[in-house]
Amino acid sequence: MNFMKKILAGAALAATLAVPAQAATVQGINFDLGALLGQFNFRQVLVGEPGSTQELRGLGEFYYFGKDDGSSTGVVPTSATGGGAGSFAPGRELTFVFGGFQTAPDQQFTGGWLKVYSDNHNNFSQAGVNTDFGAASDSDFGVPFLELTAVASLFVSDNGGTVGYVSGSLSVTWDVTGGAAAGFFDTDAFNSPNGPVDVTSRASTTFNGINAAAFSKVGANGEINAFAQTPKLVPEPASLALVGVGLLGMAALRRRKQAK
Repeated sequence: MNFMKKILAGAALAATLAVPAQAATVQGINFDLGALLGQFNFRQVLVGEPGSTQELRGLGEFYYFGKDDGSSTGVVPTSATGGGAGSFAPGRELTFVFGGFQTAPDQQFTGGWLKVYSDNHNNFSQAGVNTDFGAASDSDFGVPFLELTAVASLFVSDNGGTVGYVSGSLSVTWDVTGGAAAGFFDTDAFNSPNGPVDVTSRASTTFNGINAAAFSKVGANGEINAFAQTPKLVPEPASLALVGVGLLGMAALRRRKQAK
C-alpha cells in the first residue's frame, strides 16, 4: 500500500508540474504566454542596381512585446540601459535585422529571413536614422533570441500603378526556425494559404524614391502577431524508467489481489 501511495504521489506531482505558466523569460526578455503582439520601428534599404533583382534589408527595435490587449509595458528607448524597469526587457534592448527579400517583376518579394537579438548594451538608438547593422545584431548571448524564415509575403503599394517600390505595406507569414525562445513560438498557431505558420507580420514604410538604394525615411513601423506556449517536454530516460517501475508495481499488485 505504501508503494502504491508513492506512485500516486508521483503522478500528482507530475500533473502539478505539467500546468503551464502564464509568463516566461528568455535571455532577459519577459513575455506572456498566449496571444502576443510585438510592435517595432525600423529602417530598410533596397540593395542592388535599379532595374535588376534587388535585396530588401533592414534593422529595427521592438518597443512593445506583450499581450495583444496592450496591457504590457514596452521598452523605454531613452533609458540609460535600454528597457526601463518593469518593461518586457528591463535593462536590455530587443533589436532585429532582416534580409533576403528579393524583388520580383510583379512588384513583390520572394524569400526573406529575420533574426531577433537580446542585448544588455544600449548601443542601438531609435532616434534619427539608425543604420548600424552591427548594433542591431549585437548580443551578449551566443544565439539570437528568435530566428524566422519567410513562408510567403505580399507587398501592397500606396501608389496605385506607379512602377517600383515607393511606399506601401509588406505582410509576411513566418516559420520559427531557431533561437533561444524557439520552443515557445514554434506553434503553427496561424492558418495561411500556404498552411499553418508560426508568426505573421505587417510593416509600412516610405522609400526615399523609386528603386532608390537608400534607407527608408524615419517613421517606418510595424507589428508581429505570435502565440507563445510552454515548450513540449520530452521525458528523460530516467523519468521513463520510473514510470515503467510504477506500472510494473501496479501490475504486481493486481496479480497479488487476483491470487487471494
